[in-house]
Amino acid sequence: MIIKRKRYLDQIKNAFGSVPIVILIGARQVGKTTLMNSYEIHGSCMKVHGQDATEAELFSKLPLIRQHLSMNFGPQLEGTLLIDEFQYIPGIDTMLKLLADKFPLLKILCTGSSSLDILNKMKESMAGRVRYIPVYSLSFTEFLLFTDPELLKNFDILTPDDDLRLLDPRIPFLMNEYLVYGGLPKVALTNDPSEKVNLLTDIMRSYLLHDVRNFIRNEDFIKFNKVLRLLASQIGGMVNISEISRTTGLSYTRCEEYVHILEQMYILNMVAPYTTNKRNEITRMRKVYFFDPGIRNILQNDFNGIETRIDNGALFENFVFQELIKEVIRPESIRYYRTRDGMKIDFILEKGGSVFPIEVKFRNYKKPPSDRGIKSFDNIKTYRKAWFINRNCNTTQGKIHYLPGYYVSKINI
Repeated sequence: MIIKRKRYLDQIKNAFGSVPIVILIGARQVGKTTLMNSYEIHGSCMKVHGQDATEAELFSKLPLIRQHLSMNFGPQLEGTLLIDEFQYIPGIDTMLKLLADKFPLLKILCTGSSSLDILNKMKESMAGRVRYIPVYSLSFTEFLLFTDPELLKNFDILTPDDDLRLLDPRIPFLMNEYLVYGGLPKVALTNDPSEKVNLLTDIMRSYLLHDVRNFIRNEDFIKFNKVLRLLASQIGGMVNISEISRTTGLSYTRCEEYVHILEQMYILNMVAPYTTNKRNEITRMRKVYFFDPGIRNILQNDFNGIETRIDNGALFENFVFQELIKEVIRPESIRYYRTRDGMKIDFILEKGGSVFPIEVKFRNYKKPPSDRGIKSFDNIKTYRKAWFINRNCNTTQGKIHYLPGYYVSKINI
């Protein structure tokens, strides 16, 4: 059974209204191929796989691929061509450009496992011809859909203003499970915890032995693995590249390069600070978050329950970041705020010239706590509303909305 992820399917449909080529990019096992297969196509369709040498050979010359496609689409090539793992096809960037320019009735939907591969293949400008759609592991809302569609219905009809007693009591427990094992579709569809760990181990091994090997110097591979695990231990924290350089023995420049590769492969994301040009602000170091907690936890080799973990606060903050980029706002619109005298805001969302502060605490509260950071920030940059994400408090006081973590997807800015 294919579980449809409507948000992405709508993005694909809307993109084809403007451009002839749509490329789904993202990490391994996030569901790109399943999205391609579940996209509803009207008219003729043909699918090829980039790792099939015979099919890849068809793209070596335009007359060859044109002849092959015309058997399915007719002489004008009217239809939809699906190319799975397209980055493996030599010269695919040039061929896509030629197909788009010469056959305006042809739509092309591609998938690729890493944006680094894709960008290397798309050296020539494809402006006006292509739309890149980042695909992430399941958001918590999608995770509920994969777990129990009826459970999602209960969740969808509720708003943050509703009494929490109306919430299905399984939802907070499922959020705790998500914080440990993450939202990769195959992992989410597996009930056995030990098999979840086995799947995550296999996926991580594929990253290290296949994807990363193409971009890491052989002599640096062990040190690169150390960089990756150091970053996994620092989620939600500010990353000191100089310190990582000293610890691993890699040069500062090489460490920066490898962090960039991990970003391009959709394993992690580095968040820059928000600045107002005040002297006491921290303006250089970035914070690190992983796109999926299961991948982070396999690097830590820690799948203990969330309640007893010493890193539960960091995982909860990472969860909020994931929900924001998957459901609310683009990752480049998220910043954090720190001053040298200790004032901090976990996230600053930027949209349309406005800012929206968000503070995160993995705690239960009997009454709304006072947050001096959020209140003080109003003196630095005026905001219309802010959020305090926690485990159970669901109310509003002034401009601050107190919201349980599982409701992050319902934030409206």
